[in-house]
Amino acid sequence: MNPLRRPLADASRERRLWRSAIALSTALLALSLSLLGAVSAAYQGRLDRDAARSPSMVLDDDELATADPPAVTRYRFQNDARLGWDYVDVVFLAPFDTSASPPPGLTRWPRPGEVMASPALLGARGGRALAETYGTVAGTITDAGLADPGERLAYVGVTQEQVGPSMSASGFGKRPQTPREAIDMNTSWFSLVSYMQPITAWWVCIALFLLAPALVFSFVAVRLGAERRERRIAVLRTVGASPVAVRAAITREVLPPALLGAGVAFGLSLLACAGTWRLPFLHQWVVGSDLRPVVGWYLASAVLAGLVPAVGALLAYRARHTSPFGTRPAPARGAPHGGRWPSCWPRWSWRTTAMRTSTSSHGTTSAPSSCSAPVRWRRSSSAA
Repeated sequence: MNPLRRPLADASRERRLWRSAIALSTALLALSLSLLGAVSAAYQGRLDRDAARSPSMVLDDDELATADPPAVTRYRFQNDARLGWDYVDVVFLAPFDTSASPPPGLTRWPRPGEVMASPALLGARGGRALAETYGTVAGTITDAGLADPGERLAYVGVTQEQVGPSMSASGFGKRPQTPREAIDMNTSWFSLVSYMQPITAWWVCIALFLLAPALVFSFVAVRLGAERRERRIAVLRTVGASPVAVRAAITREVLPPALLGAGVAFGLSLLACAGTWRLPFLHQWVVGSDLRPVVGWYLASAVLAGLVPAVGALLAYRARHTSPFGTRPAPARGAPHGGRWPSCWPRWSWRTTAMRTSTSSHGTTSAPSSCSAPVRWRRSSSAA
């Protein structure tokens, strides 16, 4: 450790604790900022997959003959609540042409009496028995046809006579909604997407319970051991260190642990993009591929969080830079030459203005002034 390059560094236990607190607070702050972008990306991924499986065109029976493109299937939605509050979405399909593309997540159309179910439905307690009440389980729905891996969905193949009151569609896929559009009116047919909490609720929770505490923790961590650092800063100023040199020493002391915490947070954000995982206690699934478009936001969050402790330390030094131990008194704000006005400069005040007005009315003149003598006033000989 070079004492000339790192004058504020030492091997004390307090310094190690302070650097650990800086790294931890920076990591928490970077992760909180990254969550804001991750929530938006996860919402958009759900809406995109939901739009891809939604009927692209809904037709009435009177329009089937003249429809362009022609209808490929009749369909009917049903919510099954026999497994509790987590509804099971059941979609009855009666295709007109089995050579047409099936819904996303299916390799083929289910035949009459067959059921294609999601893995979450088949893995739930009583889920397979519920699916078998609609027919024989003939396959599963892949992730491309599910809003998230925890969705309970079943496609049931039926005949045209069995489908009952239904609608017709020319295919599947529509323009995906944005998270803000979904707040005003969610047009999804599926319960998992239509009952999602508004994205603003997630943003408010992250800001109040994660971002704000992490920001407070960051500034508190900066002030840990401040008395020890203030003594070392006072020594630097006593030996003649300039304010620029002191600020550089503070930055070199704070920035390494802050960048370490930011790097750890960025690595964790990239790790979240590698696979699919479930949020504990919330019963929410996160698909890693949904988070990859916002990798740039993760990097920006890490950089911003890494700069916060350095800026906080510099602001704290600025507030205490008038220490009595310093050898260079700080000038008054806005006043040149250390706050002292040269005597040769005119001092505009109400007293000077009043004196000039009074003496000019009595025929007095002023003698030339210099920087070594104050302004003097004398009465002229003619007036005497």
